Amino acid sequence: MLQITNLKVNTLSGVANGKVTLTATIVTTSPIDDIEVEFHGDKEYDVDIYGYYYNQDFSIPRGNKAYDTSQEIQIPTTVEPGDYHFVIRLTDQAGHQQIRAMAIKIK
Repeated sequence: MLQITNLKVNTLSGVANGKVTLTATIVTTSPIDDIEVEFHGDKEYDVDIYGYYYNQDFSIPRGNKAYDTSQEIQIPTTVEPGDYHFVIRLTDQAGHQQIRAMAIKIK
């Protein structure tokens, strides 16, 4: 079993160089291989929150079947106003994926 539940952002609108907090509950019965958050609009902005990239890593404590995560994400200064969305992609070690998305408007 692999699930992303309770996906929320603290605001449904943001501004360039502002911050948005993304929260979710991860439920799993198998080891997690990767958690990736993407910020999409006309351009794609990757925000790596698992592993050792950009020092924004975290791990799910071994043996836990549910884990609450909260990530503060800096909106790029180069972003244009418009409709965007965050996508969180969870992959376990067997290769199974779960994907969830949340829309946000940049003013």
